[in-house]
Amino acid sequence: MKLNIKYQERKNDNDCWNVALSLFTGKSYETIRKHFKAFISNDGKVYNSVVKGYCNDNYCIINVDLPLDKALSVYNNTNGIIFLMKSEDGDHALFIKDNTLYDDIDERGLYLYIESFNVTNVILPYEDLE
Repeated sequence: MKLNIKYQERKNDNDCWNVALSLFTGKSYETIRKHFKAFISNDGKVYNSVVKGYCNDNYCIINVDLPLDKALSVYNNTNGIIFLMKSEDGDHALFIKDNTLYDDIDERGLYLYIESFNVTNVILPYEDLE
């Protein structure tokens, strides 16, 4: 599968969760940040469990345990999805839509992602299950 990358500029350190949720929900970066204010650590991170809690009522959360390359070949849709991932370095959130990854990476970064990340959860709209 050919993957495209749409570079997303970072506004704050460790804000992958903010970017992914903003793109996924259609809400502004600032609105998402306000919703999560109490959960943002000093280094800008938000745990994946908090992201799951935020999405729990309105979106389907599927628990998986797949290497990133396998998850990319199974889960992809035109409405967009979020992958919550883990690596030795910690949690990461990634928005994907139409074979395009939205993140602050380049082709080399994609290779490193595929080598190091394991997808733990897929978040998608309920209507995509019909």
